[in-house]
Amino acid sequence: MKTRINLYGPEFRPRRQWASLAQMMLAWGGALLLLLGMGAYLSWQQSELDARQRQLDAELSRLGAESARLDAELARHQPSAALASELTGLRDQIGGMELMLQQLGALAPERGQSHALLLRELAGLSAPGLSLQRIRVEGEHISLGGETHGSEEVPAWVARFGETRSLAGKAFPEFLLSRDPKGRLLFQLGSLPKETP
Repeated sequence: MKTRINLYGPEFRPRRQWASLAQMMLAWGGALLLLLGMGAYLSWQQSELDARQRQLDAELSRLGAESARLDAELARHQPSAALASELTGLRDQIGGMELMLQQLGALAPERGQSHALLLRELAGLSAPGLSLQRIRVEGEHISLGGETHGSEEVPAWVARFGETRSLAGKAFPEFLLSRDPKGRLLFQLGSLPKETP
C-alpha cells in the first residue's frame, strides 16, 4: 500500500498580494494630494465667502449711515403740523386781504379809505386759533368769515372789536358755525346796519 506524503504544504504556497508597497505608497500619496487639494479649494472658497460677507457688511453699514443722515435731514426740514396750519391760515388771510384791497381800488376814494381802515384794524386783531378768510362790506353791513379751531374763540375775537374805530359799537347778531367736508370748523359773522332815526 502506497502512502503519499505531501511536502508542499500551505505555508509554502505563495501568498497573494493585493498591492505592492510602492503601489500602496502611491495610492496613499494620491489620496493625500486629493485631500490637500480639496482642503485648499475649501479654504479659498471660505476666504471668498468671508470677503463677500465683509463687503456686504460694509455696504449695509454705509446704507444704514445714509438712511440715518436722510432721516435726520428730513426731521430738520419737516415743519410741525401746528406751524403748517398757522402758515396756511396766514396765507389765506393775506390772500383775502389782497383781494379786498383790489376791490377797494375800484371804490370811491372816501369809501376806500374807510375800508382800508377796517382792513388794518382787522389785521391788528389777528388771533392764533382763528383765520379770517372772507370780508364783505355792503354799506353798513359787514360780513366776516373764516376758519377757527374752537367755537369759543370767535366770541372772544368779536369782544375785541370795541378796541377799533371802524367796528366799535357794531353788533354782530348773525353767528353761524359749520364744518366743511374736510372737517374744518368754519364761522360766519354778520352785522346789522345802524338804525337811522
